[in-house]
Amino acid sequence: MAFSSGQHSILSTGDLDFVPESDWRYLPVDVRLKLLQLEKINGKVYLPEDEVASLKREIAAEKMSEVAKRNDPDAYFGGDPEYSSTPITDDPAELRGRLGTNQGGVRPTIYRALDHASAVFNERYLPTGKYESQYKESEPIIYGKYTTPSQINRHLTKGKDEILLPPTVSYDDMDPFTADYINFTEPHEYMHRGLMPTNPISKYLLGPIDSMSERLGIENLFGTRVFAGNQHTYIDKALSEHKQKKAMEDFEIMISKMSPQQRINYKKYLEAQREKDLRSLQEVKNRTNKSTGGEIQSSIDLLQKRI
Repeated sequence: MAFSSGQHSILSTGDLDFVPESDWRYLPVDVRLKLLQLEKINGKVYLPEDEVASLKREIAAEKMSEVAKRNDPDAYFGGDPEYSSTPITDDPAELRGRLGTNQGGVRPTIYRALDHASAVFNERYLPTGKYESQYKESEPIIYGKYTTPSQINRHLTKGKDEILLPPTVSYDDMDPFTADYINFTEPHEYMHRGLMPTNPISKYLLGPIDSMSERLGIENLFGTRVFAGNQHTYIDKALSEHKQKKAMEDFEIMISKMSPQQRINYKKYLEAQREKDLRSLQEVKNRTNKSTGGEIQSSIDLLQKRI
């Protein structure tokens, strides 16, 4: 097949590679959907070399996983080693999302990436993702994604929904905020699954009304969460409440192991820390973020009860 002058120019720039189409099935569904839409040159979808290398690492891992599942009795009968019904939070949306089957009666496909910076998280592969060019680098901008059966069936005629997840990371390997964000991607995506309504009236009538009412600053009238925007409002609140509750539970366990004198000393330390934080806030004239002082005060109040 002859190349056009434009295609020849693209290939002559170098630093491009391709993933064999026979291996696309080992990639997350959104990546496959995007590859179907991209330009082909002589039957191949060319992408930046580093991006292809990252995708090929994911493919190699999935192939190894497929071989391992052949020797796993649970996987042989349709189980998925990555699937777990055990929730990380006690939120009802996560509990529903972790139920074994969706409205179509099938379990989700769980795609656990090798690396939290993998190319499968690149903006290019989001359904509405923006990127300058197919032949220029696209950066990772997400850590996970839930894809509904309807989104998949529209293009691939496949009955399962899919949850794309990052690997679990150690809090020793990176800053705690980033590690926390990555590790809470799993309950976040399961909540998306659990919030999807199965009732057509809720999905197509009440859902749009609730979405519009939230945009207008009115409360969610019917309790539906069809769209990503109002799902994220719910999820962010649920995860924030879970983290606060867990922090207080951990704190109570810690002080329960202290002697009376250790509690008195720790209370004095917290009071000094609170005053230091309040002075810092005063110096920068920032009165919008009072969480630090408030959280420390809660700890002091709890300690006071135990002294």
